[in-house]
Amino acid sequence: MRCLTLAHQFAKQGAACSFLVEQGTLEAAPALGRSGFDVHLFGKTGETFDGAFGRVIPDRADLVIFDHYGLGREEELRVAPFARHILVIDDLANRPHYCDVLLDPTVGRDPSDYATLVDPDCQLLIGGDYALLRPEFSALALRAVARRSGGVGARRLLVSMGLTDLGGVTAAVVVPLAAAGRFDRIDVILTATSSSRREVERLAEADERLQLHLENADVAQLMTDADIAIGAAGTTSWERCCLGLPTIMLQLADNQAKVAKELAGRGAALLAENAEEAAHLTLRLADEPVRLTNMSERAARLIDGHGAARVAGHVSAWFRGGKGGKPRMCVRFRPATMDDAEMLFVWRNDPETRMQSIDGEEVGWEDHLRWLSAKLADPDCDLLIAVRGVPVGTVRIDRRLEGLKIASTLSWTVAPDARGRGYGKAIVRGAKPDGLVRAFVKRENLASQAIARAAGLRLVDDAPLQIWETQVASISSDP
Repeated sequence: MRCLTLAHQFAKQGAACSFLVEQGTLEAAPALGRSGFDVHLFGKTGETFDGAFGRVIPDRADLVIFDHYGLGREEELRVAPFARHILVIDDLANRPHYCDVLLDPTVGRDPSDYATLVDPDCQLLIGGDYALLRPEFSALALRAVARRSGGVGARRLLVSMGLTDLGGVTAAVVVPLAAAGRFDRIDVILTATSSSRREVERLAEADERLQLHLENADVAQLMTDADIAIGAAGTTSWERCCLGLPTIMLQLADNQAKVAKELAGRGAALLAENAEEAAHLTLRLADEPVRLTNMSERAARLIDGHGAARVAGHVSAWFRGGKGGKPRMCVRFRPATMDDAEMLFVWRNDPETRMQSIDGEEVGWEDHLRWLSAKLADPDCDLLIAVRGVPVGTVRIDRRLEGLKIASTLSWTVAPDARGRGYGKAIVRGAKPDGLVRAFVKRENLASQAIARAAGLRLVDDAPLQIWETQVASISSDP
């Protein structure tokens, strides 16, 4: 499912995507069969691993993505002749890889975990910023978190163990919770082949509060409407975090240990040893509204749901930068509109942004709207949103005449969740000012000074409010 999310993102950029999967995959993940992408099956009698790729890719693919716990460096090397570039998705850090880009979306993962597992020039995309979630989750995130901020008790429960129902664990959880009569509604998501299906169907027929959902369920909406979830500590954990859904987690496989430990340690979920404990913790948590709100806020801070766009943007930039080198940091720009008001308001009032701003006072909403409206109407001002898959910052160019020449004042902001990745330099380098270019930077704002210097501006006045200048021809676009 995470590969399907990424394929949709690449398809938006014009890529032709296809899947090579093992027998049984379409039964386990029927959404893949409905996706419209070409799906090829591996495992025909006598067919080798190399032969399958030769059948599916008669010419070299621009990019081959591996997402399989049973494959590693040996298989990736065998596929290298069929691929210009290889991206590996992993969340175990337990085997060597041969790839150009490695993606591990695990919250709390340390890049050093892969130090001996990939080649030195491999690009690492590590952490929750790169979690591959379908767009409906980020679209519902604000609403989902807002409805959980009221500090009321839980009335609606969601039980979903992902694509697995190991040992009928779903029914083992649902039976005591349905009997307790504590919830107005219990939604249960299962696959058609789940071992719990018959038991849950029997319960649903006898109790109208219990609703069973199969493969076509609107998972994002069900998570948004729920007050508490019970689920496995697999990749669905990131979906629940994005929507700020407090969760009782069960670790159903060894490869879920890292996720379970991280989310429990960060207060975003509670970890249960078994189905009985999961039911007990759920009933206890349902009557702790303050704790529910706290868990929701902690979970939502971990995942914003834009990981697929970030990965696709990074890979596209990396292609432009050339294999083996550092990716060329590229952003594109679009004009700001009043639809950006809320996002810009949050960025402007971020504590670190205010600390580095010339005017560090908190701005009220009405004052912000008046300022934004005036800037958008000013013909001598360009207010642009920098985008790398998702918005990552802004640049403002204010022009005025000084004598008979044009002078442009540059102001820029990097989004709070995009700091420390080189976006500031890319934003300033990509700006298109006119004439004499000037920037005002506080002496203690070392990050903005580095950005100005990298863009080709030079310090002309080292007052507490520094002045950096250059002629437009000197603005550096070298990555």
